Amino acid sequence: MAIITEHLNAQEKVPLKDGWEFRLKGDSIWRNCVIPNAVHKILWEKGLIEDPMFSGNEKDLQRIGQRSSEFRTVFTLSNSALQKAVSQLVLPGVDCFAEVFFNGHKLGTCNNAFRTWSFGLDTILKEGPNELLIRFHSSDEMSTQLYNRLPTELPGGERVMVRKPQYHFGWDFGPKFIWQGITHVPYLKFDESASIERASIITKTLTRHFAEAELVIRVHSLDSAFYNVQWKLDDQIFSKKIKINPGSQYLRVPFRISNPKLWWPNGLGDPYLYKVRIQLSDSAYRPVSFQDLRCGIRRIDLINKSDKWGKGFYFKVNGHPVFAKGANYIPQDIFETDHFDHRPLLEDVYRCGFNMLRVWGGGRYESDAFYGECDRLGIMVWQDFMFACGMVPGDQEFRENVREEAEQQVFRLSQFACIALWCGNNEIDEAWHRWGWQTGLSASTKERLWGDYQEIFNNLLPLAVSTWSNYNSYWPSSPLWGRGDSRFQTEGDAHDWGIWHDEMKFEAFEQRIPRFMSEAGFQSIPDLSTVLKFCPPDQLDLESLAMMAHQKHPRGNKLIRDYLRRDLPEPENFESLIYLNQLNQAEGIGLAIKAHRRAKPYCMGTLYWQLNDCWPGISWSGRDYYGHWKALQHKTRLLYQPLLISARESGDFLEVFASSDLHYPESLSVQLNFMTMDGQSIHSEKLELKMKTAQSKRIYLAELSEMNHFNRQNVCLVMQWKYNNFESQDVYYFDKLKNIPFKKPFYEITNMIATEGGFSFDIRSDQLCKAVYLKEYDNLRYFPNFFDLAPGIPQKVFCKTDLKEIDTSGIQPTSFFDHLPTHE
Repeated sequence: MAIITEHLNAQEKVPLKDGWEFRLKGDSIWRNCVIPNAVHKILWEKGLIEDPMFSGNEKDLQRIGQRSSEFRTVFTLSNSALQKAVSQLVLPGVDCFAEVFFNGHKLGTCNNAFRTWSFGLDTILKEGPNELLIRFHSSDEMSTQLYNRLPTELPGGERVMVRKPQYHFGWDFGPKFIWQGITHVPYLKFDESASIERASIITKTLTRHFAEAELVIRVHSLDSAFYNVQWKLDDQIFSKKIKINPGSQYLRVPFRISNPKLWWPNGLGDPYLYKVRIQLSDSAYRPVSFQDLRCGIRRIDLINKSDKWGKGFYFKVNGHPVFAKGANYIPQDIFETDHFDHRPLLEDVYRCGFNMLRVWGGGRYESDAFYGECDRLGIMVWQDFMFACGMVPGDQEFRENVREEAEQQVFRLSQFACIALWCGNNEIDEAWHRWGWQTGLSASTKERLWGDYQEIFNNLLPLAVSTWSNYNSYWPSSPLWGRGDSRFQTEGDAHDWGIWHDEMKFEAFEQRIPRFMSEAGFQSIPDLSTVLKFCPPDQLDLESLAMMAHQKHPRGNKLIRDYLRRDLPEPENFESLIYLNQLNQAEGIGLAIKAHRRAKPYCMGTLYWQLNDCWPGISWSGRDYYGHWKALQHKTRLLYQPLLISARESGDFLEVFASSDLHYPESLSVQLNFMTMDGQSIHSEKLELKMKTAQSKRIYLAELSEMNHFNRQNVCLVMQWKYNNFESQDVYYFDKLKNIPFKKPFYEITNMIATEGGFSFDIRSDQLCKAVYLKEYDNLRYFPNFFDLAPGIPQKVFCKTDLKEIDTSGIQPTSFFDHLPTHE
């Protein structure tokens, strides 16, 4: 039993995080648990069910989602709390259908995991023990009941009836676990007069010398009275006398910030965040409520205007066009709640040069901590509303539920500078028009369903964004056009699944360049150490029970093998399959990223599918469930650099491009070396260049047939470049990797130095090595990994580990050569 006896201030939030118990419906035993938490996870942690992630256990555990459950806590409250004029129970996250009881009194019901629910306690709260009981009903069962009431079936099926994360119902990257649980810590809220419920500072306009901004606060008052609101940004102080009426309301106060320090995305400047305190005082200037937050001053606008090519799609930050570099983000756990540590993942994407993540609409609105980290690191967020691949019900109750969800979430996220865009949904518009969803429907049904869609995505949601956001743009559905419409390359954003779903070659990425690529991807198997956590050692085969249970795409394994055979040798064992498959993914998506960056300003963004995983399985991710970087993640660290050198062939000609995302001119030194596999140079060029702001241009052209000693299989192009104190390199190959006669290398590891968080060392080789891989373990990871080594040119590697020392003899590099069937 939790005891709450401390003195309560004029405004106080008391979290109810302790003393929780749980039971499934029909059970007599209450079991202790911690919250936030999911039913399945609690049962697993207590040893009452098998590991949901292991082998084929997912199928056997579907019964859990079909049962209802109860959570309760009992806490003791001191008399001081009862003296407050107003007391409320606030539930920031209940997933999903629940009845709420307090001291035996039913307060109400919840039916939306994305809303905050509040209930008055004035006549129910008592001194001494108080009980909060939350009785959940199965979302699996409720979705069926609600769906069966519809006059016609909806594309997307039963899940569209439920306002909870849609990926819980199973997706092609993850399992089906339709769980119940408390996703955020409930709290009691006590007030005596007026209180600030939430606040945000938003940027209206920017000039060279000032920013026009607004303080937006949601306040609650017991009566009508005048108050003084004062807010401080670092050392700038502002104040305003305001009148607050009884109840909850939003107030907007315009003000001007002199010489503002601006928030910038990663790679373009400092993501500066002001320290802000907002204080509400009564007419006698006695403080009654305050809130502390961080805010960034910036303008982010989506530019979607007609041009000579069609209709553009790009983001302008503080007046500067920005090329978006990033990926699509999904929840990091199938059982994710509010108390999840997002820092490791977000720091990884920061190190990889990302400046944007798309929070995908089949997941969840993330926690304040997630967006706060994005603010700190300069990671812009394309934020989907939580709708994906399914039409929506059209009844008034559903619309009102969504309206309240949208108002709460948009205003909550208006506090964060990182929010770049609100998007209505994932792929629903495209699916309605080109996925066959209208087949067999009557004209009146089509009209009704499309009208219901428009009411939500063309009226309700854009109104919420225009009213409550930080002056963000709204985009109704992603993509604007799918790959079945020729306009997908000339207008708006694109999801190009010609590669993978339609089995096109990776090289098609170089011709199918859109204005903004918001999805494109390819599957890969995670690191072997990850596989062994869900797969028994005797099932290390792609078609084994355990592996098939973790492959959610119906053609996934076949496509992995088919694409691999096109460019790479046949793997000799399972570990070789993992290596070659990850390399295939990295090379293929790498082709797309390089093509998109070369095509600036025609193309102004590339967000691959997908960044991360919600469980340890085969998916499109670049970073697996346990945080291991696949080859793709290492590749993005190279390809998302501010200044990239890349090559492509056009007929008999080789073109080399420099693509800069820097917002200032830069001098650049480039060394091009046409080199044989054993390091002999047949031709070299040194270029000294001046790059304009955010420019992409061709810097070199060579006719390959005129080059002496050129041989496609035995010659590669080593590209090295440097500017300021930055150096990098990449290697271009002129033939499929399986056709290149790589030779057995000799590796040398030197300069082992202990550093913060691990060790650094240099590695070099006497031969050209493709995709050198240093085997990783849970406590031993290497950055970079899967890197190319040119003969005699060292690569510095950081080993992240908690080990006190490392023996260089224990570092065993392998490369593409070791996976050739004829290697010696």
